[in-house]
Amino acid sequence: MKYYPVYLDVRERPCVVIGGGRVAERKALSLLEAGADVTVVSPSLTPKLSELSGSGKIRHLRKLFEEKDLSGAFV
Repeated sequence: MKYYPVYLDVRERPCVVIGGGRVAERKALSLLEAGADVTVVSPSLTPKLSELSGSGKIRHLRKLFEEKDLSGAFV
């Protein structure tokens, strides 16, 4: 399967990242850089994600993912 790039305007749009590890950190940082309103759903976070949560730059739902966590999300 071949992939193609997708460019989305995520500025000020709600975006959900599932998981709190290194991959999730990379995705969350990328979304923040693009201006997204980021929520991370995970029982635990990397130190960097924890720092972002503590400073209010991301929202953290400290729980296991449920499909309803995507309600209203753009990405």
